[in-house]
Amino acid sequence: MRGWSGFQGIYHSFIQNPNASKVVNPVYGFNYCFITFAYAVVFFFVKLCINHSFGCKIRINFMLRTLLIAGSGGFIGTILRFLVSRYFQENTFSLFPWGTFTVNIVGSLLIGIFYGMSERGNLLTAEGRLFLTVGICGGFTTFSSLSNDAFILLQEKEWLKLSLYASLSFFLGLVAVYLGRTLIKSL
Repeated sequence: MRGWSGFQGIYHSFIQNPNASKVVNPVYGFNYCFITFAYAVVFFFVKLCINHSFGCKIRINFMLRTLLIAGSGGFIGTILRFLVSRYFQENTFSLFPWGTFTVNIVGSLLIGIFYGMSERGNLLTAEGRLFLTVGICGGFTTFSSLSNDAFILLQEKEWLKLSLYASLSFFLGLVAVYLGRTLIKSL
């Protein structure tokens, strides 16, 4: 396959050369090494999927298409998360992490709506569900950020804010998923 030779070269040079992560190009610095490593990881998993496809070209194309659908949705979701978080950082002056909180609740509502549409029947294709749920919602929601923000509140000994943030994030997230699914079922 044309185009994979670049990935393959990066993968082999990175894996076969244990000092590859220590080589820092003064122009690109650490980011270059990190991107090289990321390409190596992606190539490794794609190659793993290809090896388990029994040599079937259709299976390879399907896997690559699936990765592109989920990845492009994740790209959009990540940008949306960044913009929403930035908005709240610039417009609220509170230790409470409103950006992450909002993203998790809205993301829970969206994933409820998307799965509700999928369960309803012909409202969403399998690729559409993959793009919207795994891709956009996966990139948009931020449970790892939620955990980190909760840890910061714990370090700051903000007990009330910590308990409100953790419990409301979980409870309102469940309610939002329920509302999303119920909304679609009622249509």
